[in-house]
Amino acid sequence: MSNISGDELKQSMKEMTKTAMASVEITSVSYDLSGVEMQKSSSGRKYAFVPTNTKMKVNGKEVDAPSLLFILEDEGKWYSMTWQPQFTSIIEEVYPDLKGIKPPQ
Repeated sequence: MSNISGDELKQSMKEMTKTAMASVEITSVSYDLSGVEMQKSSSGRKYAFVPTNTKMKVNGKEVDAPSLLFILEDEGKWYSMTWQPQFTSIIEEVYPDLKGIKPPQ
């Protein structure tokens, strides 16, 4: 493990993101709300998965990147994040009532 400060880590991540995105041009982002169903957790927390598609040009090549947007309500405020299966354990730790949630197939 390296001994770098939080500020150095933030700066390094900014540089890596800037480099990675230098050849990317996002041309559109769309959300398919037609089949979205609001769900409720065991505690009544509302959440949903929204299919999304990001169209971009990477090094001049057209690319479609389908994904899911995960939205949830917490104390009257709505939050969203791109769904990544590896985040499930973190979500379940922060929101135990969401344990076992799975995106639609």
